Amino acid sequence: MEASFSWNCRYANKSGFPCQLTARAEDSKTILERIAGIEQWLVASGATPAGPEAPASIAPVVAPSTPAEPEHPAGWCTVHDTQMQMHEKNGTSWYSHQVDEGWCRGKPNGKK
Repeated sequence: MEASFSWNCRYANKSGFPCQLTARAEDSKTILERIAGIEQWLVASGATPAGPEAPASIAPVVAPSTPAEPEHPAGWCTVHDTQMQMHEKNGTSWYSHQVDEGWCRGKPNGKK
């Protein structure tokens, strides 16, 4: 007897070979649980989607080789690693902080 529910998935394995997997079950709850488990396994094994509706080429997600710079709040001076104060004058606003040489606007080499 044929199963009441089936799910078919085409994918390329980590080596790039085309593969097909079919899951079957007698009820919707079981098939959904199986699909969730299969999807987790596919992601963990480095598989990529394949088939007529998939993009022709899917690049694997690769973690950056260098850590991303931490996000800082507005007005953070990355030169001196400190929070700057916001100033306003004549309708113009800017951030700066005082250093031994005068004022820093958070730009390397004194660039404005």
